[in-house]
Amino acid sequence: MEKKILLAIVLILIGLNGLNAQTFSQGEKAIAARISNFDLGLIKKKESNVQMDFNLGLKGDYFVIDNLTVTACFNYSRINKDNQMLGEIGTKYYFWEYLYGGVFYQGVFDYRRLSSAGRIECGATLYFAKNVFVEPSVFFQRGGLALGVNQTTMYTHAGLAVSVGVNF
Repeated sequence: MEKKILLAIVLILIGLNGLNAQTFSQGEKAIAARISNFDLGLIKKKESNVQMDFNLGLKGDYFVIDNLTVTACFNYSRINKDNQMLGEIGTKYYFWEYLYGGVFYQGVFDYRRLSSAGRIECGATLYFAKNVFVEPSVFFQRGGLALGVNQTTMYTHAGLAVSVGVNF
């Protein structure tokens, strides 16, 4: 856990060193690849035996007004040693040039297994070139996972994520 937190701090410090201030205007778009790691060990999971390993995704942002996005993401997740495809929709608001807060809803594309989760996230969009960015973030996620017929378990996780992308 300490290595993950140290890595996040190093990424943020490197980003702040080469940071270009950026304001976001209505109509701008961005696409990015995202990887996240769940379960930093910060939350005790008495109620759940759900093990979240990692998540890979492709996301798109559209700025509906200045500094406010609508975000959609398609994710591949490994949960309890099982592979799942997830869809996600949410919104982010940039409140201080490059810092943002967001709220997201996530659901599984598998008709045999229903799962959904809500997530809040805080992060920074750090530009290293005019249109190229890295976006480290921390998140808190709460959801339910169907493990079988009439068997659902609730889970709570905190994690780190990083996205790399371009805006246009």
